[in-house]
Amino acid sequence: MVQSRPKVENVEGTQTGSLPDSSGEHGSLQVSDTVLLKEKNLNGNEKELAMAFENILGKSTGFATIDESHKLLDIACDLIKQHVPAVVMQAVLQLCARLTKTHALALQFLENGGLAALFNLLRICFFPGYDSVVSAIVRHLLEDPQTLQTAMELR
Repeated sequence: MVQSRPKVENVEGTQTGSLPDSSGEHGSLQVSDTVLLKEKNLNGNEKELAMAFENILGKSTGFATIDESHKLLDIACDLIKQHVPAVVMQAVLQLCARLTKTHALALQFLENGGLAALFNLLRICFFPGYDSVVSAIVRHLLEDPQTLQTAMELR
């Protein structure tokens, strides 16, 4: 399976080159329209702050775009509903825990019936650390941006 590598960009967002993929060819990633619109809405200071956090912590969706993340979450919810074995369930739930850090994806997880499917899992789907992963997912579902802002202002 051949995977393309992301293009290398400098801080200003101008393209400086690309990394070769496993075949030695230069690959590229497509930038989604939602990402471009979001960048246009941020002013200079907010954009610099967002870039600093992203450089330090990474994107909450990893290397996937928001559209790819929506597709991944659809597949993950289907796998949860199928009651896959514990080893597969661990990987699926860890992916869900990572993706639901983004509030829009957390809402999609809820709308797809992911939470109900989590509570209806059979015992054969449990794995060591199940409680921790599920509690992280539930916390992400409850933490909308406004609630987090209010909680931070009170502290």
